Amino acid sequence: MGEAVGVTEEGRVEFRILGPVEVWLDGRQYSLDGSKQRTVLAALLLAKGRILADDRLSSLLWGEEPPATAAAQLYTHVSRLRKLLGERAAIRRQRPGYLIEIGSAQIDHVEFERLSTAGRAALEAGSYEDASATLGRALRLWRGPALANVTEHLAEMGLPGLEEARTVALESRIEADLALGRSGPLLAELTSLVALYPLRERLRALLMIALYRADRQADALNVFHEGRTLLAEELGVDAGPGLTGLYQEILNGELQVGPGRTPLRADAPEPAASEQRPSTLPSDVPDFTGRQCEVRQIAELLTTGAGSGRSGIAMITGMPGVGKSALAVQAAHRCRDDFPDGQLYADLREANGTPADSVLVLGSFLRSLGMPESDVPQDRAQRIRCYRSLLADRRVLVVLDNAASDRQVRCLLPSGPECGVLITSRSPLTTLEGTQLVDLEPFDVSESVAMLSGIIGREPVVAENKAVARLAAACGGLPLALRVAGARLVSGGHHSPGRLANRLWAESGRLDQLRLGSLDVRAILEGAYWDLDPRARTALRRLALLEVPDFASWVTAAVLEVGEEDAEDVMDVLVGARLVSVLGRPTGGVRYRVHDLVRLMARERAAAEEPAGERQAALDRAMGAWLTVAAEADRRLGGEAPAGGASRWRLGSGYLRRLLEDPLTWFEQEEGALVAVLEQAVRTGRTAHAWETAQSLSGYFGHHHRHDDWRRTHQRAWTVAHASGDVLGQAAILQGLARLSAVLGDDGASRGYAGQAEMLNGQLGSRVKETAVVGWTYLHPAAGASAIAGKRL
Repeated sequence: MGEAVGVTEEGRVEFRILGPVEVWLDGRQYSLDGSKQRTVLAALLLAKGRILADDRLSSLLWGEEPPATAAAQLYTHVSRLRKLLGERAAIRRQRPGYLIEIGSAQIDHVEFERLSTAGRAALEAGSYEDASATLGRALRLWRGPALANVTEHLAEMGLPGLEEARTVALESRIEADLALGRSGPLLAELTSLVALYPLRERLRALLMIALYRADRQADALNVFHEGRTLLAEELGVDAGPGLTGLYQEILNGELQVGPGRTPLRADAPEPAASEQRPSTLPSDVPDFTGRQCEVRQIAELLTTGAGSGRSGIAMITGMPGVGKSALAVQAAHRCRDDFPDGQLYADLREANGTPADSVLVLGSFLRSLGMPESDVPQDRAQRIRCYRSLLADRRVLVVLDNAASDRQVRCLLPSGPECGVLITSRSPLTTLEGTQLVDLEPFDVSESVAMLSGIIGREPVVAENKAVARLAAACGGLPLALRVAGARLVSGGHHSPGRLANRLWAESGRLDQLRLGSLDVRAILEGAYWDLDPRARTALRRLALLEVPDFASWVTAAVLEVGEEDAEDVMDVLVGARLVSVLGRPTGGVRYRVHDLVRLMARERAAAEEPAGERQAALDRAMGAWLTVAAEADRRLGGEAPAGGASRWRLGSGYLRRLLEDPLTWFEQEEGALVAVLEQAVRTGRTAHAWETAQSLSGYFGHHHRHDDWRRTHQRAWTVAHASGDVLGQAAILQGLARLSAVLGDDGASRGYAGQAEMLNGQLGSRVKETAVVGWTYLHPAAGASAIAGKRL
């Protein structure tokens, strides 16, 4: 049985992972719901207070192919754990994932590490009794194989490290016992351990010492020969110098047998450092434009780290095609002199877009560092050890381009404190400790024009500056798109900036024009799209159907038909993939924007993957969501706009209440989107959505005395209501114009509009309640009492 982590008492919380994963509250064990809930808890505990990203948790639960409901299931597991733990330990949502704060709770793994460290320190100091007792206490915390009831994915990731720590502690405890002269009782234990771990040279050495001290010299020598044969057959390596030296001591009868001697530590040999100076960076981009602030920032991050005795790790993130690789190469060349022992470069994506195998990259690095091909190990762990050993005392810059995940990158990080690491990745790999992010945004128009000038020359830019500016705007500030456009202009005389700009502004063919040779904007955007999980892909396709400048996450809830919290999780995925950008944080919450070129790509995918009916239904739900909230916000401001037949999407009541704590603020941040929704409704013939949205905006415009905007939106809604023969919509718009005319003091126009509305209402077969100016409450106080006093429609 494992030793308790502490005295169990009321209020005490214990987490146990050194065996089956268990939770003990107040001295009682509480059951957890299945392997996946235990996996979530154990993974968070192993992260030791650091954020564990959603995609990382997902891979630990389901591997490389999570279900479509992965985000919802993860949320459920976390919610149940929170309910179980109450306030005694907190699982917090901190994007892009979760972390656990255990407070005064105890974890057997943490206690094991504390005792193991103290025991090994005592061993080094020659305090063998203390070392043996402390390490024994540490080992008694183990109740069997660690993580015994979690998913295979977490076990595969977490178990090797835990088992290694346990074995090291066990070896150290045996070493302390040998130093105390307890050879006889250890023989059976060591024999079993060597059979269990036949390739661990330290255990074999300890058994040889115990046998020799038991006057079994021949058996000790035989243990060496068996080990040497196994190492040669299994790994193709010779026994290390420590084990070989011990063999010679035993063979010659020179091994000290007294209890005071510290036994052998059979460490693995380190690879010999080569004098070869690698230089595998791609050539610098001769017409590199802009990003000078970012270049200086990256160089400072890398060189400051190297000069301070710790590895400097900088990571460039940004949307596909934004120029991460070009910036990385530029910055790496800028600080070459700060890394005199060389530069290593690897593209971590294959030509087909799949992640490169880190084991193959390690082999390439070892060869670049001067290791002969015949000496490069085949085993992944051995390659990692050799790589880190070779860089331990060097100042080398390692550039890892197009990284796909933290798991891919971790084994490529050097251990040398003077090395620098520069990573590029679409998604910020926030679980890599000590990483400084440099987030790239697309160019503005002036920067885009400067890049085109560097490609096509200054004269064409000066001669056709307006056309070049239109061309730059059509590229959306994306350096890859600008490079393709520039290459098209210099590849032949059949394109001028004006003609190419005209072709690019025709949205249906823009992505076709942004492809030349190996440069293909559509391909790189689609590569990022296919890396998404299915639900995020669906969200992106449907959000791209909207023609709004920006939006909030509740719009995603409508297009996906999910709850608001699930929608926020999906937006986290899209932002992490850099296919959606986050705007500022105004009052009311975060807003999102889809880049124009991403929108075009996603619309193509929508047309290819979703039936027209599903696309139209998603668009109706999004417009209905805006209309629902806008009508409620208008009602809270005193409005009573009539309802037509427009579809609605209703948010949760609590969410809506928080959203509309200040209706005017909500209108201010949604105004651009609402006007865009109205325009799209007009263009697509969604009559009711158009005129109801116009009605819901009139109170807000009236409050701010923005009478021209009030009139303009009503007139736009009138065009579609009149064209479609929507009598109710025409009547509602005319009533709105009558109210506007009354506010402006134009009594004649007000009566005229009201009369037309009354006639249309008569056509409907029943009159809408007559709207009188006297006593009319639709106008907001800011419209002014003088505008309505004594006037009747």
